[in-house]
Amino acid sequence: MLHITRELAGTTIATWHNVELPETNARLDLLGESAAGELVHIELQSTNDPTIARRMAEYYLKIDHRFARFATQVVLYVGTGAVNDGGGVPQSEDETVLPCGRRSGTGRRQPAPESVDRR
Repeated sequence: MLHITRELAGTTIATWHNVELPETNARLDLLGESAAGELVHIELQSTNDPTIARRMAEYYLKIDHRFARFATQVVLYVGTGAVNDGGGVPQSEDETVLPCGRRSGTGRRQPAPESVDRR
């Protein structure tokens, strides 16, 4: 058995954990569906959260589990401070500047440019 697990894992397993993953009740901010059946998930973020990329990935899979299809995801930063996502989300080339910030397919969130009137 030891030889087989070493071959499968590429390393020797020192300890096996008896783990039952908890069921979580994730609550999405907004989940909409277009007339064509396309799901769109918008998460409102008011503070810097270095774990946002991981949380969005979890939501992505939970949406797929529930609806059997993936959603387009957007994180909308509504805070007033500079954005710091911990460097976990790469810069996207398909960003669109919105009056309230930027939108991208990767979930990267940035504050609005200073030239945008936020009134």
